[in-house]
Amino acid sequence: MSDPTLAELVPPRTRRRSALTFAGAVLVLVAAAFSPWVLRPGFADNGGGAGWGAGAGDRTLVLAVQATPRAWPAATITGVVAPAGTHVVGAWALDTDAANAAMPSALPAQTGAPQTWREAMGALVPVELLDATTALPQRVTGGRSVTVAMALRVDDCAALAAQVAADDASTSAVPLLRWRSVLGTPTTSKASASLGPASETALDALRTAGVCP
Repeated sequence: MSDPTLAELVPPRTRRRSALTFAGAVLVLVAAAFSPWVLRPGFADNGGGAGWGAGAGDRTLVLAVQATPRAWPAATITGVVAPAGTHVVGAWALDTDAANAAMPSALPAQTGAPQTWREAMGALVPVELLDATTALPQRVTGGRSVTVAMALRVDDCAALAAQVAADDASTSAVPLLRWRSVLGTPTTSKASASLGPASETALDALRTAGVCP
């Protein structure tokens, strides 16, 4: 049998208290749902690193970006939107700590320009980690650094150069990443804010490799 004296010590649960608790929970969920970190995941504008390279033989451009996802609690990078004049050969997302640990302390000596995207990528990330297990789509955790690597084949140098020259708020010579939030909403963001919207770095790499005039 229950002790009536103990029951008196427990405060009665009122309808008003229940309503306030429920309303508070709803407000927290609504605030989270409309947060940019939830609806529009992307990379935080807080630095990170990026590098370009080119494969002369297979006419490829490679890019590797280290950045921190702005997502809550996580999001999925589903693919890449390639710049004009190029198409995606492959794209991967790696945990930055794992990628750094697997990177050799000294790169092997290379004579001449890289001929393939794998050779060019080898100076940026450990290519042995670029496989089916790391290929996009990949789920990434907000606040944990990720390295995104991609290889693009150049089909039309003039189209790529024209996009760089005409770059504005709606187009970018920097590749875009496709994202899917935890709510299932799709969005896109630049692969690297640090490269800027009209970076000539990619064209410089292609010209140096002899891919583009």
